[in-house]
Amino acid sequence: MSTQNHSSLYTLATIVKRLEAVASRFEDLEDVKRETRRQSTSTVTSFADAQTTITPPAPAPPAIVVQQVIPPSVQAFDAIVIEARLKPLVELTATFAPQVLVDQVDLFAQAILVLRDILLMAAACKKPDRQGFEELLNPLQASIEAVTRAKEANRKERDWFNHLTAVAEGAVCVGWITVEPKPAQYIVDIKESAMYYSNRIIKEFRDQDARHAEWVRALVAVMDEMKRYVLENHPTGLVWNASVSYAPFYARHDSDFNREFLFRSTKVLRLQMRLHLLHRPPPPPPPPPSNASPPPAASGVAAMFAELNRGEEVTKD
Repeated sequence: MSTQNHSSLYTLATIVKRLEAVASRFEDLEDVKRETRRQSTSTVTSFADAQTTITPPAPAPPAIVVQQVIPPSVQAFDAIVIEARLKPLVELTATFAPQVLVDQVDLFAQAILVLRDILLMAAACKKPDRQGFEELLNPLQASIEAVTRAKEANRKERDWFNHLTAVAEGAVCVGWITVEPKPAQYIVDIKESAMYYSNRIIKEFRDQDARHAEWVRALVAVMDEMKRYVLENHPTGLVWNASVSYAPFYARHDSDFNREFLFRSTKVLRLQMRLHLLHRPPPPPPPPPSNASPPPAASGVAAMFAELNRGEEVTKD
């Protein structure tokens, strides 16, 4: 009997120990769960605190807008020559002249805009050396030659050849930038050469169409106002900006970047001119053939080109 009681007590003690072990295991699990919840809460709080302490990036500074200021001398050129005289000539030509003359006057207008490029350059920097200046003149000389080729290619236009020749002779007036110390007198000489053919136009169409005489006056007015502009702004020769080095501008004067920055206003004028040419009325039909004899060829143009390329003063032949 005593042996059975001892066995029962041993079994009971074993069960109690196992229950205590299970209870201990449950307590350990609860501790682990509490620690996990505490750490999770701490992490969330830290993350929230970190988010609240991050400062937003500083706003970007406002963009600096650089406005190009057109020099006063170029503003005067725009007002006196381009707006007041060149555009009326282009418009009048489109109202009655054949396409060959319309195209040639457009080329003359382009030559004047190339001259404006050089005026902008001169206002922005020092004068280059002789070689650099000759290279700068290349686009201008090419523009003048284009006007002359338009005349030579249309010699068959007998009724309009005096007009074509007058424009070709007058277009050389843009070469005043190569002349010192009297560029205005150079324009006077060129005007006299153009007037020889202009007077022929007036005489030929005196009793036919008054628009021809009006056209001559418009062409001559471009040269007259060019002379006035030169006397007021460049009386002894093209004025350069002696306070700014020429090299940074001229080293890449034909690059897209520098031309876009330096000649933006001239590009606007070119665009306006192109839009004007697109929207003008169609040219009238060509006149009936005439039996008049062809006039003699113009003189001195090739020699003038050579003188322009050397950058020396040109005198009338």
